[in-house]
Amino acid sequence: MNPLVQDAQGVTTLQVHVHMLQLRGIDTARQTFDCTLLIYVRWYECCEGSDWVPALCFTNAVEDLRVHHNEVRRATMQPELIHACMTLLASATFAECLELMQFPLDCQRLHVHLSLLNCPQWRYRVRPPDEERPSIATAMFGQRFRLLLGEVRMDDDGFMEGSAWEMLDCMRASRCRTRVSDHPEGLSFCKITVYTTVHRLPVYHFWNAVFPVSIQVLLAFITCYVPAEDMGTKAQITLTIILTIFAIRFSLAQTLPAVSCLTWLDMYFVLATFWACAVVAQNLFIYYADRELQEVHNVPFINLVSGAGLCATWVLFNALVYLIMLNKPTRRAFVRRHIEDVLDEEIDGRATTYSAASPVSNPLFWPRHSVETPSVVLEQKQQERQPPRAVRRIVFVDDV
Repeated sequence: MNPLVQDAQGVTTLQVHVHMLQLRGIDTARQTFDCTLLIYVRWYECCEGSDWVPALCFTNAVEDLRVHHNEVRRATMQPELIHACMTLLASATFAECLELMQFPLDCQRLHVHLSLLNCPQWRYRVRPPDEERPSIATAMFGQRFRLLLGEVRMDDDGFMEGSAWEMLDCMRASRCRTRVSDHPEGLSFCKITVYTTVHRLPVYHFWNAVFPVSIQVLLAFITCYVPAEDMGTKAQITLTIILTIFAIRFSLAQTLPAVSCLTWLDMYFVLATFWACAVVAQNLFIYYADRELQEVHNVPFINLVSGAGLCATWVLFNALVYLIMLNKPTRRAFVRRHIEDVLDEEIDGRATTYSAASPVSNPLFWPRHSVETPSVVLEQKQQERQPPRAVRRIVFVDDV
């Protein structure tokens, strides 16, 4: 006898609540982060003595899961109706493929992927069983499941990376299915993805990379005041500055993973090297004009004008960089626009958003201690059409 309550279609409903207690240890070089999660899974049973529990698996955990608390409680709500709740408190180190093209002004979505390995999704495909051997999927999973997302939230006090990162007001969850090709019997299991969006604070990289390099390139323009015939001194100054820029870049490379694209910080170093090489080219031209072009009598004036032009363009460029990296309102407006574009593209392209204006589809309207089966609750919600209520910092995305 199947101990789980099913609806008319033979589908068992599971409701999952996820509370992210702590988020810490964001490692850009290893592309990992540490997270502590409190997970509640609720379902209904129709008979006593059942020991069925969902098998939770964190698919992107790179280390062994550290379970701090795990228990299952059952309460009899009505005759032949038992409310079961599984509570799991665990922490682990999760892998995340960071998008570093906009480093150090990048925004990262840190995902936690949770699969229920003994809960086949209500949409699934089973291969025809062999005549000699019965289907393993039919023998092990006699029921189908429908997954509903409940409350998904994260406390601001649980974010432990406030000195280097800023957590944006964006907490999202999505439900999807595992790929049919991943299971030998062609089953697709319930899967939950929870992620939060964080923005890197660029102050550290500004004072340790951008500011020293900008001063180094600015010092290269003092070669305009060195006599034109003293080319050795000019070459020594400019080449020393270029080598210093390379040394700063190589020291920062130790804190970043090997990526195949140029980050914004890499582009800044490339431009700084280009400006330093432009100063070298300007010095060579002045040296050549002073020795070979005897008919040019205003070489000192050309030297000052060309050097001042290069210096002015470098100063204006760095003023814009300083404004974006140090001015908090400008940086926030830039980051918000980027996040909205990414999330809008994700929602419009392949997802359906749960809306607070739809109490039927929004699982937050499900009572936590209902004495009725899930199918009855859904029918009542469809008839009552309760008015919407505001839900802050919770957005659901259904990846179908």
